Amino acid sequence: MTEVLLFILLFLGGSAFGSFYFTLYLRFTDSRFESVFKILVSPSSCPFCGEKISVFFLTPVLGYFFSGGKCGKCGKQISLQYLFSEILSGIVFVLVFSYFKGNWMFIPVFLVTISSVTLSLVDLKKRIIPDIFIIMVLLFSIPVVLFQPVPADNLYGFLFMTGVFGAILLLFPGSFGGGDFKYAAVIGLFLGLELSVLAFEVSVISGAVAGTIYGYATGRGLRAKIPFGPFLAFGLFVSIFYGSRIILMYHGLFR
Repeated sequence: MTEVLLFILLFLGGSAFGSFYFTLYLRFTDSRFESVFKILVSPSSCPFCGEKISVFFLTPVLGYFFSGGKCGKCGKQISLQYLFSEILSGIVFVLVFSYFKGNWMFIPVFLVTISSVTLSLVDLKKRIIPDIFIIMVLLFSIPVVLFQPVPADNLYGFLFMTGVFGAILLLFPGSFGGGDFKYAAVIGLFLGLELSVLAFEVSVISGAVAGTIYGYATGRGLRAKIPFGPFLAFGLFVSIFYGSRIILMYHGLFR
């Protein structure tokens, strides 16, 4: 019973983060929000009539059902995307907790993960990676770095990613955006050297495959450009949850 209660509380906690980050995504892709300050501090309101949403109806998951999925003032249906984002975030929070077997490290890892997902969605829609998300990933990386057995390895990861992406930008100007460069650098700091190499390989290969498919599907060929943030995030996720096993497999092949 205690374990069930724990997972329910974890789910609700993760759902709250999902609600916050989905709101950030909507605001960063909405031209009505002109500044980061407004995006972060503006109260939640109905997207149709602008009526402020009460704290009671802001309760993750439950609030959607309490309100009947409709605005209390204008009666218009609120998108199910809000509910789905909260449920998905709650599930991911529980899964990350289980993966780390309750170790406190699961909290910053989850926050890095959900920040990266939101960053990727914004990049897909607006072709830009807002600095605020890179700052978030950096801040959530700090406790992970400080409690590593060899913190210097994280510095090497940072240097690897900045060096590789810096060299690529010098050789092929415009191949990546400034946001990609900064995000890659923070990923390197978070992961350390070996996992950064893996994240780089995964992001470049997946990005090249997706870019090729997209290019020929749209008739643009190799001239087609796609946002790279989502592929960096994919490389990050693979490295976090499967990196150690992949590296062990790799070392096993060359023994």
